[in-house]
Amino acid sequence: MFRQRKGYDSITISLPDIVDVRIDHDRTSVNFNEPKQSVKKIKQKNRDGGTKNKNEAQKEVSDEDKLEEASDAESNELPKCLSVGGKYDFNNKRLVLCFWAKKWEWSLVSIRGVYKFNNFQIPENSFQEITGDDFTYNVTPTGENNHAKVFKVDISRIDRHVLKKHFSVEISYIFLGDVDMNHFRSNYIFDLPYFQNETKLKFKFLGHFHADERITTLYNYKFKLHPDLSASDVELLREIDHYQRNHLTTQIVDNSSQMIKYALSIEDLETQDELKEFTLQKIQLEGIGDSYWFPITEDKLPEDYNEMSLCFVPMNKYQKGKINFEKDCIYSQIQKYENGEIRFDKKFPIVYGLQRTIDLQQEYCLRFIPNRITYRACFQAFDMIQRFNLHNYFNNFEERPANNDDDDKEEKIENFEWLNDQIANNQEQMTAIKNIVNCTAYPFPYVVFGPPGTGKTSLIIECIAQILKARPTSRILVTAQSNSACDEVGVRLLNHISRQRIYRFYSPSLLNPKSGETSQVLRETSNLRNKRNDYPTKEEFYHFNVVIVTLMTCSRLVQLDVGDMNRHFDYIFVDECAAATEPEAYVPIVGLGTVFTEITSNIVLLGDHKQLGPVINSDIAERLGLGVSLMERIMSKPKYKIREDNSYDENYVTQLLDNFRSHPAILQFSNVLFYNSKLRAMISEPERSLGTRWNFLQNKKFPILFHCNKTPSKIVKHGTSSFNNGEIDMVRFYVDLLLNVGIDGKKCIPDDIGIVSPYKAQLQKLKEKFRNYGNLEIGTAEYYQGREKRIIIISTVKSRDNVGFLKSERRLNVCITRAKTLLILIGNADTLQQNSLWNSFMHFCKANNSCCGDAFQLKRLTDEEQKILDELNTVFTDLSIDGENEVAANSAIEKDEKLKAIKDRMEKLKELMKEMQ
Repeated sequence: MFRQRKGYDSITISLPDIVDVRIDHDRTSVNFNEPKQSVKKIKQKNRDGGTKNKNEAQKEVSDEDKLEEASDAESNELPKCLSVGGKYDFNNKRLVLCFWAKKWEWSLVSIRGVYKFNNFQIPENSFQEITGDDFTYNVTPTGENNHAKVFKVDISRIDRHVLKKHFSVEISYIFLGDVDMNHFRSNYIFDLPYFQNETKLKFKFLGHFHADERITTLYNYKFKLHPDLSASDVELLREIDHYQRNHLTTQIVDNSSQMIKYALSIEDLETQDELKEFTLQKIQLEGIGDSYWFPITEDKLPEDYNEMSLCFVPMNKYQKGKINFEKDCIYSQIQKYENGEIRFDKKFPIVYGLQRTIDLQQEYCLRFIPNRITYRACFQAFDMIQRFNLHNYFNNFEERPANNDDDDKEEKIENFEWLNDQIANNQEQMTAIKNIVNCTAYPFPYVVFGPPGTGKTSLIIECIAQILKARPTSRILVTAQSNSACDEVGVRLLNHISRQRIYRFYSPSLLNPKSGETSQVLRETSNLRNKRNDYPTKEEFYHFNVVIVTLMTCSRLVQLDVGDMNRHFDYIFVDECAAATEPEAYVPIVGLGTVFTEITSNIVLLGDHKQLGPVINSDIAERLGLGVSLMERIMSKPKYKIREDNSYDENYVTQLLDNFRSHPAILQFSNVLFYNSKLRAMISEPERSLGTRWNFLQNKKFPILFHCNKTPSKIVKHGTSSFNNGEIDMVRFYVDLLLNVGIDGKKCIPDDIGIVSPYKAQLQKLKEKFRNYGNLEIGTAEYYQGREKRIIIISTVKSRDNVGFLKSERRLNVCITRAKTLLILIGNADTLQQNSLWNSFMHFCKANNSCCGDAFQLKRLTDEEQKILDELNTVFTDLSIDGENEVAANSAIEKDEKLKAIKDRMEKLKELMKEMQ
């Protein structure tokens, strides 16, 4: 994977070879100065009318002159090494060489476009080493006496970079014991002409890649037979139907990239179809100055219209129903909306990169097109897979690409000095990091299977730090589904890597973000610094060791014209991979990590395929496999499957086992049901015992409370989303209880609490109810995936014959594993127990005396469910209940004096809350 960097350029940039190094006593000044005597001689020669230039004049100064300057200073002894560095000032286009006193080693402090070179000892003999900025230094002593030593330093840029020229400096070094501050003169600064022409980054054109015409036709006919379908359309319809029927249960094992491509087209069309209600017909455009415009009222604009494109279809084409999106349509971005008009610049209308003038005499149909850049990047990735014949590699992960071999791998690294003490005591994390650094899976992906709270982000941070420590020239791309996940990695990396080595690539839509939407620290080293979308130059971009970007915005990175971009990154980390569609994961892997038939980057996939996968709008696309993530599919392949001994091949997979988030009782259900009971609860005190000190728990060893609420749920008018006012009141009660009474005498704060519900209508009503409660986060399971709170309150909403969204096992897994110390679940037990998994969870709560609210009885468990319950209760059983004794057990619970006392206290608190309102 890692290749020897060959082919240095040998052009020499002339530099002064007479320099006097004076060292600042306070170690704050950087001095690299010309001796006065030598400067005078040079100036004199130039005044005498000589034709030689300054550099030639300098070369004529003898070694005797050099040492003459040295003899003026007292010297005690020479150091064994020299503290030296350099920086390149991109603004003034010059290089400054720097020296520091006392430390006697090179130190690297990168400033955006300005570099000092680090941790580099200069011995007394020739040597060569690659430093953190991909420079090679050759240092040779060329002369010395009692007062001075002369070093010749050759600095070469490695040829994989744009900055690859060669230059050399001869340093005459004088060591002074006590330095007289009067000796200091200004830094010697010299120009590097090669750096003067900076190249502004540009974006390569990305094709529109519209859906296959046959897929579009079938979509318009709702994938049903119709007399107007051609023979080719019917053949494709039968192929899709056959795939759905025969591969629905086996698609993870036998996935078809062509079917996934069809599914992507269907999802693309579905996303566009959601905007059909905003379509306007018979639009008459006018042109004024450099702009076109047309009137439109704000109520006819879709949400987030600024991020969308306008598609103008001639009315005659639209009425015929047959539109060629490549030939007939004109696309534009909205320039601005004001005074009831949309305006856009004449330069904006483009059709596949070609400008076209709009016919002002023509009537158009206007369609709003969602931002398709991610879809386009996904289609481009599929196009590359097809062109370079990588189907077998991505379908099976068994066949090595033709141009990949192990001959160019670097030497294996055995010894690691861990930065994070927690990782140093975690065998699984150490194993994963060692294997990733040493590329054991290459050219295949390495998978980190990280269940909830097992430290995936900590692993990424440590892994990047270890890679850069072992191979300082490495370039690393980190991607994730969400901006919050990307920012978390970036902010934590700043504890180990200087800000100037990290580049955060944001979407331009975040130029004016809401409060807390982006990291202010990372914005300073991003394209959004200075409150404008400003991309670095090519030269600057090459200096970043770590680039961080969401999968959505990664499509923009693919477009960057920075030379051989596909060979740019040595590692590509795809975090939250299990929550992304397979085509989305292909964008960085194929777009930035392959060249023809060669995999050029080490791919690392991180996530948990037992939690929620990608969100898919189209049922047909879901059935064709678009809802199966790359991580989920790859975990079914021979290299990655769990073995008979319940382990994985650690050369390809590591499962993290230590959960640092949740109390053991909160973790137990998911651990048994989803993770083969392999997880270990490692939450530390006092977090572990915080929830168990809540006075309103039924069981002090079990920080889970199920509150049965049988208030009927309702459906919003003119919609399908559900809400439940009874549950909203109960959520309000518990939130007020926690904020006003607290836990163990200490009041909670809004940021401690998270509220989860699966229905939009319920979320809207909850947000309205808590609009004055400060930083109280309310969201779906999808919103909370990857997040955590000390206390989680779940409102299940449904109070009918089915559980609706909650039938998803993964959604249940996500919901209950967000809580660290206390989990409160509100729902109708009669409804929830219709689902086998929820029935098991209800029994788990009942068996541990953690239920309150409306009375209920549970269905008997099947033999298999009883086995699960027995395993669940091996640690936390206070009261074991089986189906036959439920009635007696319920009666016993109702008579329990402690429970009655708690209920009385809750009623008093309810009255108190009403008085407070």
